[in-house]
Amino acid sequence: MVHTHDSLRARREASRANRGEERRREIITAAIAAIETEGPAASTGDFATRAGLNRTHIYRHFSSKEELDREVTLTLYREHKARIRAGMREHQTAMAAIRGPIAHHVTWAHEHPNLFQFLVSRRYARSDQPGSSESGFAFEIALAAKQYIPDFFDQRGEADGFIVAVHGLIDASIQWWLDHPGDTLDQLIDRLTTQSWLLLRQRLDESGIASPATTR
Repeated sequence: MVHTHDSLRARREASRANRGEERRREIITAAIAAIETEGPAASTGDFATRAGLNRTHIYRHFSSKEELDREVTLTLYREHKARIRAGMREHQTAMAAIRGPIAHHVTWAHEHPNLFQFLVSRRYARSDQPGSSESGFAFEIALAAKQYIPDFFDQRGEADGFIVAVHGLIDASIQWWLDHPGDTLDQLIDRLTTQSWLLLRQRLDESGIASPATTR
């Protein structure tokens, strides 16, 4: 009898935990929708309204605004990283491999400027791996080019400077472009691809590693 009671209690606790996790996901989804509409400064009240909750109810599921912001940032970043990796298919040249993820990144920022600004303001470039200091998006570009220049990317100390520089260049350029639209989307993508390629070639020259051909 005691065993049956304990089993029932365990199932109830598991059910409550599942409902709690489901509600957390609903709040995160609502927060993303609010940021998309209201901008990167959207408040917890905006999140609650989207989720159909009283503002105080949010803190039954998140210990603080900081925790909620962190979970929203990680959710956005991981979804965005999956899209970036979709642009890292087989390419015939190293430059084309670099252009793929840049094109996905710039296009997404153009289509979702408020979400992009939110990620930048929350320093999303930090990887979602605890304790890591590498730039998440630029590291994806590094992975895209690694098959062409393995000697360089196997030397993490040498590659880190390139990774940080590329990330700063790309996101700063996108932010400027969103505020001062002049170039077309394709022009921005082409320029950032060329600039990233030039930075990479410079780092290769400094490391004494031959650059891969752009047309091979």
